[in-house]
Amino acid sequence: MTDIDLLDRESSWLEFNKRVLTLSKDSSVPFKDRLFLFGITHSNLDEFFQIRISGLLEKVYETINQKLDVSISKETFVYFKDILEEAKKEMINRNTVWKEYFVKDLEKHGVNFKRMKDLTESELDILEDYFDNNIKPLLTPLAADPTHPFPYISDLSLSIGVVIKNEFEDNQFIRIKIPASLGSFVNLNKEQLVWIHELILHYIDKLFFPHTVIEKFWFRTTRDADLEFRASLKRNFLEVVKEGLENRKLGKIVRLEIQEGVSVTTQKYLKNNLEIDYDLQVELKDPLTRFQINSLIDHIEFSTSWKLHETEFEFSNDMFEIIKNNDVMVHHPYDSFEKTVLRFLEKACFDPYVRAIKMTQYRTGLTAENDKITSLLASAARGGKQVAVLVELRARFDEEQNISNAEYLEESGVHVTYGDPRYKAHTKMILVVREENNELVPYMHFGTGNYNVLTSKGYEDIGIFTSDKSIGNDCGIVFNSLTAYADRENLDELLVAPESLEKNINSLIEEQIDLGEEGKIVLKLNNLTDPLIIQKLYDAANAGNQINIIVRGICCLIPIKNINVISILGPFLEHSRIYKFGRSDIEKIYIGSADLMQRNLRHRIEVLVPIKSPIIKKKLSSLLEKYIKSDKYSWTLKNDGTWKKLDGNYNIQEKLNK
Repeated sequence: MTDIDLLDRESSWLEFNKRVLTLSKDSSVPFKDRLFLFGITHSNLDEFFQIRISGLLEKVYETINQKLDVSISKETFVYFKDILEEAKKEMINRNTVWKEYFVKDLEKHGVNFKRMKDLTESELDILEDYFDNNIKPLLTPLAADPTHPFPYISDLSLSIGVVIKNEFEDNQFIRIKIPASLGSFVNLNKEQLVWIHELILHYIDKLFFPHTVIEKFWFRTTRDADLEFRASLKRNFLEVVKEGLENRKLGKIVRLEIQEGVSVTTQKYLKNNLEIDYDLQVELKDPLTRFQINSLIDHIEFSTSWKLHETEFEFSNDMFEIIKNNDVMVHHPYDSFEKTVLRFLEKACFDPYVRAIKMTQYRTGLTAENDKITSLLASAARGGKQVAVLVELRARFDEEQNISNAEYLEESGVHVTYGDPRYKAHTKMILVVREENNELVPYMHFGTGNYNVLTSKGYEDIGIFTSDKSIGNDCGIVFNSLTAYADRENLDELLVAPESLEKNINSLIEEQIDLGEEGKIVLKLNNLTDPLIIQKLYDAANAGNQINIIVRGICCLIPIKNINVISILGPFLEHSRIYKFGRSDIEKIYIGSADLMQRNLRHRIEVLVPIKSPIIKKKLSSLLEKYIKSDKYSWTLKNDGTWKKLDGNYNIQEKLNK
């Protein structure tokens, strides 16, 4: 394939975060949702440094260690530096947005953040007493000197740095981690709040009397979290992942957030001891982490926040009969996850005619004892049913939770597998086998999102229930391939990565190319980055196909004639993946959890399921058309890689939430 022009992946990701930040400023969005969006921008940047910046740093080190061509090394470093500066600007801009758009609006909601220097003597007395009795006993100063090694700084923890004057030796550095149990702020009353780090900084000198504190500041570190699991067939994969998690704790520092105004000497000292090679520090007035913002959201009662309407659909007790007669589509969170997917699973776990339950789990979200799905599966196994669950141990940042839940399921008698060490199992599906009139009947659910009760309330996702025998046969083969060995190459209905998904997507696009101006493609995705697929879409556009792409996050495709790209944000995270090829009665529609990215197509186990029901096809086609003309909280991608916000009074999430 010849080289094609693509938008930069990292810049596209940062553009996505800018769109979220822009939406957080929009006064037409309920204030609670604005705060939530603002908090997300920080956790997004956390992950950007943990994964993308760390990956770029690794490439810089590789060009140096492998002594590659000077021009290659320079190009790699310049790109890394440009992306780093772009990310740092976003962090600084967040602080500006907080000051200009949130401080005054918080006051309108009865909340006023006070600076310690602005408090009255009586208010200071109250806070000093609180510090002495409720905070100081929980603080643990860790010195760095010849008898004490420089302390380990945990990932994303907020710390206080103190420099003490020493008359006989070099000045002494001390680190104090702020315990998460202290929360984010102290309230003088319901309406007046003080950030906890400001309160500690104000009184921290009391810990070191009679020594003189010559500098004090907050700081926060971010570590490389891009785990590589070098699995061997001779090793237990569970142990491989556990070992990888331990290594993550020691990941290289890839960012240092530090209070503005800290001396150059102290910054150099920290960079040296944290082994930071490049200009990875960013000076900020306040940390404004997602933890802090979420604490604030929990503190205030927001009567104006958007309320989700009652579910439009829920399963009754005869759900197996319903599914056997007709495929069923659910659209979360507008359709309740608990009253559909969870009820389906609960029915299966306790129905006396169900013989087997097979399921994939990617992000469970809760501990085994508190997760309804994990508890149901364990109960079914203890009740004598054959229960098999693939738990993907490598779901980023949920690894420890998934390990814990997997071990709980195994102890309950569930057949647990951790999948293929070569490929993450990202697919979301349930297979229930029920005996009816001496025949085994499959009942299935395929989803675009995780089996997670918590995220189902805020993530927009599509789910399909079906009892189609041909799909059931394919589904059984896929599960057998996950628990043992089976050929996924030549299935009749399901499109499965890494074996056939890319090939099938290409074939579907080629069918539209053959139709010329009659060809039509609509894609709803989270991310679009794969250059081979993008080239195919360019070919389709040049053949006259009408192409609409609804992408929430990263998009490396540059819009050309016949290709329209929009991004939709809102109170709910747009998370469903829908693939539509063709027009009206000849259209082919698939749903699944796969994006058009290299990792989804070639390095993960993914499944797209065909929509065979004419009624559901019509629903999804109508839904996609609504998304395409949605414009209140939508952006359109321009061919220079920037996004333009659209103006209007129609929004798909509001339309569906009625």
